[in-house]
Amino acid sequence: MNLRTSALSGASLAVMAGSLIGLSHTAVGAHTVTPSSRTKTCKVPGLNACAQWTNTASNGIGVTGIGGKFMSFGILPITGGGLLGVTTNSTSGVQGAAIGGGTALNAAADQNSLALSAYRDSSAPGALIAEFINGENNAVFQATATGNVTIAGEIFTAGQCSTGCAHKRVVSYAQRTTVPTIEDVGEASLRGGEAFVPLDRSLLNAIDSATSYIVTLTPEADVSGLYVASRTARGFEVRETHGGKSNAPFAYRLVGHPYGAAGSRLPLVDVQAHR
Repeated sequence: MNLRTSALSGASLAVMAGSLIGLSHTAVGAHTVTPSSRTKTCKVPGLNACAQWTNTASNGIGVTGIGGKFMSFGILPITGGGLLGVTTNSTSGVQGAAIGGGTALNAAADQNSLALSAYRDSSAPGALIAEFINGENNAVFQATATGNVTIAGEIFTAGQCSTGCAHKRVVSYAQRTTVPTIEDVGEASLRGGEAFVPLDRSLLNAIDSATSYIVTLTPEADVSGLYVASRTARGFEVRETHGGKSNAPFAYRLVGHPYGAAGSRLPLVDVQAHR
């Protein structure tokens, strides 16, 4: 594993927090940064590296960093990072490259730690906190600082099954809608040809009461027909057609607008990478 500090990004070596140690064994260029010389500055063009540690062992580590106490770089709170990369222009603070089947970035953590964390000093709706880019320089995954996620492909869920899933999962697909929606399903019963179905508190708390919702009905017995007579913020009224007086069960599906969700109908978005 090779690590070229600020080489692949073409930027100069920025800041390394904590100790930076190139492991020995058959390592080439082992070096320990002492507190008196832990900040280094150089200016080299292109892919020339300010610093490089190479470990020629089959499973050797080129660089390991061990962090200490809290530090701060400008507005970024860093709580004892092993390795910190900072850039002040459009290049990357830290980059990794994998050649020949390796992994460019691998994160691991114990049960009390985070394997990977990202911070963005902005809460603007379009501010990106993460972006994955394919070989055509198109963004296939984007996550904003407000928590919105956009992907270019399908969303698959690998769920469990009752039999035959010892080492397998059943793949299902996420539903697509033209606008942001929130749904609820349930069952109720007609009494004398009518019923009032109240919306429960949890749904009322999650739905936008300033907009209307849609209710579809499915009779579960032989009735002349059903229709939604009225809809309010409290619930909806169901009646049997032609003045029927049946006592019969039915199922319903409610589709509303999520509270606080903003999104136009089928908007076009730019997939070109922002890097």
